[in-house]
Amino acid sequence: MRTLAIAAQKGGTGKTTIAAHLAVAASAKQRVVLVDTDKQGSLTAWQQDRASETPELVTVGAFELGRELQSVQGEDGLLVVDTPPQATDAIRAVIQVADLVLIPVKPSALDIRAVDTTRELAEKAGKPYLFVLSQALPRASMTAQAIDVLRTYGPVADAVLHSRVDYAASMADGRAASEIAPNGKAAGEIAVLWKQVNGMLAKQHDGKTSKKVRK
Repeated sequence: MRTLAIAAQKGGTGKTTIAAHLAVAASAKQRVVLVDTDKQGSLTAWQQDRASETPELVTVGAFELGRELQSVQGEDGLLVVDTPPQATDAIRAVIQVADLVLIPVKPSALDIRAVDTTRELAEKAGKPYLFVLSQALPRASMTAQAIDVLRTYGPVADAVLHSRVDYAASMADGRAASEIAPNGKAAGEIAVLWKQVNGMLAKQHDGKTSKKVRK
């Protein structure tokens, strides 16, 4: 299974919301397993409220994730891993087994300064990463400024996830924005983000396959 880690050292960046929404988007065409490594269990609570049995959910500690991966090794599909904030060792353990690290960032100076730790963890592990601007205010000049600054740190997602009612409403009862308002702006943002993330995961997977063939 391909593995997508949603990681950020700073809390309140929207990691759980992004993990849930990308998992729902991905599950339209493949098996998706959500992995909740955060002791707060927000992702677990969201999945338990769902009317659908997909995406699946497992709750494990970050340091047990390697064992969980072994149980699904060789299977097709995607693991989406939500990580705890302010837990460098736990985030490092998840990044070690990830194919791609998605780093949510709110458009504020404090949040942008905090991305460096997570970025360094990904770079030291040799893992590709992507920043995604989260909880941005529509038409705010700060959003464009934040994107410019983030690009000095690394690649930034094409999609900007704005502060929208559909995100909050869907997380309250086990749904995704696309299930509340399929044609809404929030659903559209997630669709754009998932297309890019899926493309990066596929490229990473193809690269691993090529290396195995050459060996």
